[in-house]
Amino acid sequence: MLKVLNFATLIMLLFVNTTIAQKGWFVVTSQGDRLAWVEADELSPAGDLIKIKKNGKYGLMDQNGNIKIKPRYKDIKGYSNGLACVKASNGKYGFTTEKGFFPIEAIYNDATNFSAEGIAAVSNRGEWGFIDRLGKLLIDYKYADATPFRNGHSIVRKTMSKTVGMINTNEQFVVRPDTYLQLYFPKDGMIAARKQGSGKWGFVNTSGKLAIEPQYEKVTSFGDGHALAKADARYAVIDKQGREVAPAMFEDAKVDGYNDGLAAARYDGKWGFINTKGEVVVDFQYDDVSSFSDGKAAVLMDGYWGYIDTYGELVIIPEFEQAGPFYRMNGRSIALAKEGDMPPPIEEDDEEIGFMDEEASIVDEVDENWQDEEEEDEEDNEETYEEEVFEEEEIAELEESPKPQWGEDEEKDDEEYQEPPKERPTIFSSRPGKGKGKGKGKGKGKLGKGKGKRPSTTTTAAPANNSSSDSRAELKFVKALHDIEESINDSRLAYTSSLIYINEGHESGDIATFSRNAKSARADMNKALDAMEKSARDLDKLAKNPPMNCLGMNKLFKTAMPDIMSARKSLQAASEHLDEAFSRVSHKAMGDSLNRTSGKLNDTESTLTELHDLVERCLTK
Repeated sequence: MLKVLNFATLIMLLFVNTTIAQKGWFVVTSQGDRLAWVEADELSPAGDLIKIKKNGKYGLMDQNGNIKIKPRYKDIKGYSNGLACVKASNGKYGFTTEKGFFPIEAIYNDATNFSAEGIAAVSNRGEWGFIDRLGKLLIDYKYADATPFRNGHSIVRKTMSKTVGMINTNEQFVVRPDTYLQLYFPKDGMIAARKQGSGKWGFVNTSGKLAIEPQYEKVTSFGDGHALAKADARYAVIDKQGREVAPAMFEDAKVDGYNDGLAAARYDGKWGFINTKGEVVVDFQYDDVSSFSDGKAAVLMDGYWGYIDTYGELVIIPEFEQAGPFYRMNGRSIALAKEGDMPPPIEEDDEEIGFMDEEASIVDEVDENWQDEEEEDEEDNEETYEEEVFEEEEIAELEESPKPQWGEDEEKDDEEYQEPPKERPTIFSSRPGKGKGKGKGKGKGKLGKGKGKRPSTTTTAAPANNSSSDSRAELKFVKALHDIEESINDSRLAYTSSLIYINEGHESGDIATFSRNAKSARADMNKALDAMEKSARDLDKLAKNPPMNCLGMNKLFKTAMPDIMSARKSLQAASEHLDEAFSRVSHKAMGDSLNRTSGKLNDTESTLTELHDLVERCLTK
């Protein structure tokens, strides 16, 4: 019995470990895209690269998840200009390249990463000094503590002293090291300083002169000419003269203060954001927040972290267990976020995926009729039915009209050419519109009924005075347009079917169900991509070698080609989001991409209609 229990316990531990190992970290862009997913214990900014911790060891990777230095070091302080500050196997710190070469040997008891100024703080024999990128000592070992330089300043503490000071890169004291117990780095021309003795906070300017007397229990850094300062258990908003702009009413505030014109503050137990006048811009509704950076702030809701913009709008849905601030790396805005558990099923009234729900419902209606293409839909409204009857009568009249007299060869071609099959229902029985996107799509809203009429696949009889070659050219042209539209419709049907599978898996809230559906969705998405590729290839071929030429035709081709190429690009983007569509962000991104695809295809088909009309006008002149 004991052995059975031990075996069951072992299986349970293996399952738990496997489950834990499956969690990882994302590199997220400000648009919510995921540049990389990495299975790791920890990710953190490290200068020009990202520090990764795995199995207790540290390495470095780029923003796309490419490992630059494998996790093998006991510690890494950062990476700058080709050099990583690492703790080597001898227990000392040095600076190495990605290849493992140490141009600056591991001889320091401690060290910091190189700053933008090309200076690193290093510790030896219990004292700190500063070196350049060649390892040359710039500032001698004389400080008990020292920070890396930031914007040309470092906070230092002399040996046998409790107070700190601030130096510039020339080792000149901006703030003398004999008055303050704590300093913040300069921001907005002001340095927050806590005075020895009273323990109160005030502000010094970057010339070292006292700007606001130490009188506060706590303060934030300045930003946009304002800071928050705590007196009498509440925070007030103050300006650079120390004047109170908004009364002391906030319970807490983030140390970074104002960024992008907003500061994080807590009121009645919830966090929100206020402007420099103390007015509430983002309601107090979050369990926790970060300060704004790069126009985004992380917010905690119902146990998950997401991101909002300066208007308080959610730009990345809360779904992360942890979420860091956005920062610039190699010119791109990114954040590091740890994935959480799978979010709960999305409610039917969730506006953010309304496009996908609406499109899926339309396809469900079409599926009921798909197996029997000849059967009329008895539930069509009267207006649609009358329109179909009108089209049939019009076609009948055209078939009864006199046909041109062709020669023997032309008759042979006519026999070989078969009338295109009756138009089958597309995934949109009413042509979807473009939604909010720019362009010439004629639909209403995201899935409004399209106004553009599909070009007729029935050949219109040419006047008797037209040449037989013109008639045959028209026939080939119309057939080519028809084939292109058929490929477009095949793509629409396949990618919408893929979306239905993903919606069903997402709504189930079960990762196993999602995994099964995702396989079917991938197969349909591949079909959609193939059909889209065929339609783009055929349109390009037709544009380069049209069976006939009419004035204005080249212009229409030049309009259609960018539209269909853009549709193909949007469909590819949807395909890339499919694999991670269990997350709300990727789920929504997939729908958005398919909405753009639909809009561009509407534009393409509208242009194809114009091409068909142009050919008819050309032949009747």
